[in-house]
Formats: sequence, structure tokens, C-alpha cells
Amino acid sequence: MTCPICSHPYDNEERKATNFVGRDNMCYVCYNKQPKIIALDFDATIADYDGWQGPDHKGELLEGAREFMEVLVESGYELHIVTSRPIGGIQEWVEDNRIDHLIKGITNLKMAAFCYLDDRALPFNNNFDEALEAIKNFTPWYKNK
Repeated sequence: MTCPICSHPYDNEERKATNFVGRDNMCYVCYNKQPKIIALDFDATIADYDGWQGPDHKGELLEGAREFMEVLVESGYELHIVTSRPIGGIQEWVEDNRIDHLIKGITNLKMAAFCYLDDRALPFNNNFDEALEAIKNFTPWYKNK
């Protein structure tokens, strides 16, 4: 294969087989020059959430979320929503909240990203004892409102 940007050939089978959200045909050098992706969860991360109320119920845009995303985009990051919800309904919500110019993509698949921002994420610091303790004591922020 050759990279469509620089035309240099590459043959790393693992690289070619990896899903890089539309960038799977780029060589590593060109891929690494692309904007860094921030994968944003939907519920309780950019949209208000108070527990599952069905697939059609979506919360309001969280206060400060638009400004936060604007700063990220202005800083050169590319924003993608990663959610377990049906993608079509999220796309409509994004358009209704007039943030579609900030969001590059919506998916329900894990993607290669610079980082993930998620209300249920726990950092892993190469210490399984700490991870186990964090899991045992975990409560999403919205349950503490």
C-alpha cells in the first residue's frame, strides 16, 4: 500500500488492519501529523444524564460543554463522540444543539484517540491493586449531584 498523502509505501500488516477512523490507509508519519483526536462520551460527559430513560431521551447540553469543545477545536484537536447509543439520534441532537461544526464524527466503536473523556472512565497507572480499589469505590459523578 502507499500513503495517499505522501505516496510512500508501507507494509505493516497490523497497521493496515487497524481501524483509525478513516485514516487506516495512511502511513504512521502522516497519521501522526493529523490533528489529535479527543473521544468524548455522550451521556454525563457533554449531555446531562440522570440515568437511562430510553433511547429517545437525551439530556440538555451540559453547561460549559460548548465552550470547552470550542477551546479544544481552536487548540487543534479533532472531536469525536463515542457512545453506545444509536448514532442517528446523537447526530440529530448534535445538530439541534448547534455543535455540529465542532464534532468531526460520531461512532459506537472504540477508536484510536489521543485521549478519552468519559464519566465512567478510570485511569490505569500500571497498578492493579489501585485499579481494583477504584472500581470497588466507583460512582459516576451524576449520581452525586
